[in-house]
Amino acid sequence: MFFLAYKSFIIETDYHLFDVINKLKFYVKAPESYTYRSHNHIVYQGFVSENRFKLVRIARNRNLLFVQIRCKFKELANGTKINVTVSLHPLIVIKLIFNLLFWIRALIFVTFEVNPLNKGLFLTVLIFPLSLLLIFMTIFRLEVNRGIYELKNILE
Repeated sequence: MFFLAYKSFIIETDYHLFDVINKLKFYVKAPESYTYRSHNHIVYQGFVSENRFKLVRIARNRNLLFVQIRCKFKELANGTKINVTVSLHPLIVIKLIFNLLFWIRALIFVTFEVNPLNKGLFLTVLIFPLSLLLIFMTIFRLEVNRGIYELKNILE
Protein backbone atom coordinates (compact mmCIF):
# COMPACT_ATOMS: atom_id res chain seq x y z
CA MET A 1 0.00 0.00 0.00
CA PHE A 2 2.92 2.32 0.66
CA PHE A 3 4.05 2.18 -2.95
CA LEU A 4 0.62 3.43 -4.04
CA ALA A 5 0.84 6.52 -1.83
CA TYR A 6 4.15 7.89 -3.05
CA LYS A 7 5.17 10.52 -5.57
CA SER A 8 8.49 12.05 -6.51
CA PHE A 9 9.13 15.10 -8.68
CA ILE A 10 11.63 17.91 -9.27
CA ILE A 11 11.14 21.67 -8.96
CA GLU A 12 13.70 23.98 -10.53
CA THR A 13 13.75 27.62 -9.57
CA ASP A 14 15.86 30.62 -10.55
CA TYR A 15 16.36 31.63 -6.92
CA HIS A 16 19.58 30.79 -5.12
CA LEU A 17 19.56 28.33 -2.24
CA PHE A 18 19.65 31.04 0.44
CA ASP A 19 16.55 32.74 -1.02
CA VAL A 20 14.68 29.42 -1.33
CA ILE A 21 15.39 28.59 2.33
CA ASN A 22 14.21 32.03 3.47
CA LYS A 23 11.00 31.75 1.43
CA LEU A 24 10.26 28.33 2.89
CA LYS A 25 10.98 29.44 6.46
CA PHE A 26 8.31 32.13 6.08
CA TYR A 27 5.67 29.44 5.37
CA VAL A 28 6.90 26.75 7.79
CA LYS A 29 6.75 26.67 11.56
CA ALA A 30 8.11 24.25 14.12
CA PRO A 31 5.94 21.17 14.75
CA GLU A 32 3.32 21.56 17.48
CA SER A 33 0.62 19.26 18.76
CA TYR A 34 -2.02 21.98 18.45
CA THR A 35 -1.83 24.85 15.97
CA TYR A 36 -3.50 28.20 16.50
CA ARG A 37 -5.38 30.10 13.83
CA SER A 38 -3.40 33.32 14.28
CA HIS A 39 -0.75 32.27 11.73
CA ASN A 40 -2.67 32.89 8.50
CA HIS A 41 0.35 32.70 6.21
CA ILE A 42 1.67 29.48 7.80
CA VAL A 43 0.71 26.48 5.68
CA TYR A 44 3.16 23.82 6.84
CA GLN A 45 4.85 22.63 9.98
CA GLY A 46 8.21 20.91 9.97
CA PHE A 47 11.80 21.96 9.56
CA VAL A 48 13.97 23.61 6.94
CA SER A 49 17.75 23.14 6.98
CA GLU A 50 20.52 24.08 4.57
CA ASN A 51 20.30 20.96 2.42
CA ARG A 52 16.79 19.55 2.97
CA PHE A 53 13.38 20.07 4.53
CA LYS A 54 10.50 17.96 5.78
CA LEU A 55 6.95 19.32 5.92
CA VAL A 56 3.49 18.24 6.97
CA ARG A 57 0.56 20.41 5.96
CA ILE A 58 -1.31 21.93 8.88
CA ALA A 59 -4.79 20.43 9.16
CA ARG A 60 -7.47 23.05 9.53
CA ASN A 61 -10.63 21.37 10.86
CA ARG A 62 -10.06 18.06 9.09
CA ASN A 63 -7.69 15.14 8.82
CA LEU A 64 -5.52 15.29 5.71
CA LEU A 65 -3.98 11.80 5.82
CA PHE A 66 -0.80 13.40 7.18
CA VAL A 67 0.94 13.68 3.84
CA GLN A 68 4.67 14.28 4.33
CA ILE A 69 6.74 16.31 1.92
CA ARG A 70 10.49 15.66 2.00
CA CYS A 71 12.88 17.63 -0.15
CA LYS A 72 16.58 17.87 -0.86
CA PHE A 73 18.20 20.95 -2.29
CA LYS A 74 20.87 21.04 -4.95
CA GLU A 75 22.37 24.39 -5.83
CA LEU A 76 22.97 24.96 -9.53
CA ALA A 77 24.88 27.72 -11.29
CA ASN A 78 21.71 29.60 -12.22
CA GLY A 79 19.32 28.58 -9.43
CA THR A 80 18.27 25.69 -7.24
CA LYS A 81 17.03 22.20 -8.00
CA ILE A 82 14.64 20.72 -5.43
CA ASN A 83 13.99 16.96 -5.36
CA VAL A 84 10.58 16.51 -3.73
CA THR A 85 9.18 13.25 -2.35
CA VAL A 86 5.58 13.08 -1.13
CA SER A 87 4.45 10.12 0.97
CA LEU A 88 2.22 9.18 3.86
CA HIS A 89 3.18 9.31 7.50
CA PRO A 90 4.41 5.83 8.60
CA LEU A 91 1.68 5.49 11.26
CA ILE A 92 -1.01 6.07 8.63
CA VAL A 93 0.61 3.40 6.44
CA ILE A 94 0.54 0.94 9.36
CA LYS A 95 -3.13 1.71 10.01
CA LEU A 96 -3.98 1.16 6.34
CA ILE A 97 -2.11 -2.16 6.30
CA PHE A 98 -4.09 -3.34 9.35
CA ASN A 99 -7.33 -2.32 7.65
CA LEU A 100 -6.32 -4.18 4.51
CA LEU A 101 -5.47 -7.30 6.53
CA PHE A 102 -8.87 -7.11 8.25
CA TRP A 103 -10.68 -7.00 4.92
CA ILE A 104 -8.60 -9.84 3.48
CA ARG A 105 -9.47 -11.92 6.54
CA ALA A 106 -13.16 -11.06 6.14
CA LEU A 107 -13.00 -12.00 2.46
CA ILE A 108 -11.43 -15.37 3.26
CA PHE A 109 -14.03 -16.00 5.98
CA VAL A 110 -16.93 -15.15 3.68
CA THR A 111 -15.46 -17.23 0.86
CA PHE A 112 -14.82 -20.43 2.80
CA GLU A 113 -16.95 -20.38 5.97
CA VAL A 114 -20.22 -18.78 4.94
CA ASN A 115 -22.55 -20.28 2.36
CA PRO A 116 -20.53 -20.21 -0.90
CA LEU A 117 -23.70 -19.59 -2.90
CA ASN A 118 -24.26 -16.21 -1.21
CA LYS A 119 -22.76 -14.06 -3.97
CA GLY A 120 -24.14 -10.78 -2.59
CA LEU A 121 -22.17 -11.01 0.64
CA PHE A 122 -19.05 -12.06 -1.25
CA LEU A 123 -19.32 -9.10 -3.61
CA THR A 124 -19.96 -6.72 -0.71
CA VAL A 125 -16.88 -7.89 1.15
CA LEU A 126 -14.85 -7.70 -2.07
CA ILE A 127 -16.07 -4.37 -3.43
CA PHE A 128 -16.18 -2.37 -0.17
CA PRO A 129 -12.42 -2.43 0.59
CA LEU A 130 -11.59 -1.82 -3.07
CA SER A 131 -13.86 1.23 -3.13
CA LEU A 132 -12.29 2.49 0.11
CA LEU A 133 -8.85 2.08 -1.44
CA LEU A 134 -9.97 3.99 -4.53
CA ILE A 135 -11.39 6.81 -2.40
CA PHE A 136 -8.21 6.91 -0.31
CA MET A 137 -5.98 7.08 -3.39
CA THR A 138 -8.12 9.85 -4.89
CA ILE A 139 -7.82 11.90 -1.70
CA PHE A 140 -4.07 11.26 -1.59
CA ARG A 141 -3.64 12.41 -5.20
CA LEU A 142 -5.66 15.55 -4.49
CA GLU A 143 -3.45 16.32 -1.48
CA VAL A 144 -0.30 15.70 -3.54
CA ASN A 145 -1.50 18.01 -6.31
CA ARG A 146 -2.38 20.66 -3.75
CA GLY A 147 1.06 20.35 -2.15
CA ILE A 148 2.78 20.63 -5.53
CA TYR A 149 0.72 23.71 -6.38
CA GLU A 150 1.46 25.39 -3.03
CA LEU A 151 5.18 24.60 -3.18
CA LYS A 152 5.46 25.98 -6.70
CA ASN A 153 3.63 29.14 -5.63
CA ILE A 154 5.94 29.55 -2.64
CA LEU A 155 9.10 29.04 -4.68
CA GLU A 156 8.16 31.13 -7.73
